[in-house]
Amino acid sequence: MKKIFKRIISIVMTIVVVASIGVTTYANNDSTTKMYEQVLNNINTEYGLNLVFKGVNADNISLDEYEEQLRALASEQRDLLDYIESKDTPSGRNNALESKSYVTKTRTKAVWGTYSQYYRITATYNVINGSQISLCWNAYLSSNGWDANDGVYLSDVTDPTYSVIDGARTSTVSFHATVNYGILYSVGDVLLYTEFYYYEA
Repeated sequence: MKKIFKRIISIVMTIVVVASIGVTTYANNDSTTKMYEQVLNNINTEYGLNLVFKGVNADNISLDEYEEQLRALASEQRDLLDYIESKDTPSGRNNALESKSYVTKTRTKAVWGTYSQYYRITATYNVINGSQISLCWNAYLSSNGWDANDGVYLSDVTDPTYSVIDGARTSTVSFHATVNYGILYSVGDVLLYTEFYYYEA
């Protein structure tokens, strides 16, 4: 009877020790994750952005590397937003509906910035009287494939947003998405943007 009792005690103690190790490990991981999330929050405040923390694999990227890469992304996103805000007020109307002289085109262009090597936007639009452009429509994002993308892939991609700027000489398309850097980390609400021009062949 004593042997059975000792065996039960031994099993219970083993379970308690293993469980406590698991809880400690989880707590450490959670604490580490919060440090990475705080880095992103600080960068958002500094650059006036709303990038969303979507997770990190702290075993594969140091806090310093993470901050360096996110700071580069944030700087580029801020420059892009400033550029967009510097343009005249977007037109919400589709000029082609008011004109009998237009040509419909479908074109594909790389997104601006770092992700230009990975992603492109295809859209259809009208060129009106050879000097203006309509709002785009039927836009979609495509990639160069997993291998070409160095493991960078998108998820949670929004519907496209369209505008016409520069006195109806430029038509813009933008998406927001979560960018996943392989197994390293993911960042949400990243802006992907490109422009189409009336004069392009």
